[in-house]
Amino acid sequence: FSYFYFLGRNKYEVNSSIILSKSSNQNSSVDFNLLFSGLNNQASLRESEYLKVYLKSPEIFQKLEKKLNYSYLSRKKGIDIFSGISLDSNNDKKYRFFKKQITILTNQKNGITNIKVRAFSPEDALLINQFLVKQSELFINELNYEISKKQLEFSQNQVNISKQKLDYEKERLK
Repeated sequence: FSYFYFLGRNKYEVNSSIILSKSSNQNSSVDFNLLFSGLNNQASLRESEYLKVYLKSPEIFQKLEKKLNYSYLSRKKGIDIFSGISLDSNNDKKYRFFKKQITILTNQKNGITNIKVRAFSPEDALLINQFLVKQSELFINELNYEISKKQLEFSQNQVNISKQKLDYEKERLK
């Protein structure tokens, strides 16, 4: 009791929700039943699982450390010896602490991904959350770009194969 009320540091949590959805070129009209039931986002559930793994990766931790000096923001401070990490801790301990401070959940029904960040000040929690949301956007855009690029390459190969077949058949016909 006394630890939580007298010694323990305040902790703040910031939540963000993002929706991963695929753009569709097939039909420009919006089906509101699909939109509200989340069926439109079922194709993006796999991307949200990739995103979850990515946001908890050592790569993101290193970017966060470089951009916001995460270790300093999460350092032990004051008389509370249990909350935070020691600045002289190794990277593995700092990374494990980082993973415990973020929670990423995907609602399987509607495709909404929730990012929760805990920190020792509201400003730090907000900064870290905004950083993760921005990294999410970059990751999904890069992932979609790579998928589109591979689809385009495949289509171009199919066109080339079809052209070769057409040329061959034209020669045979002559």
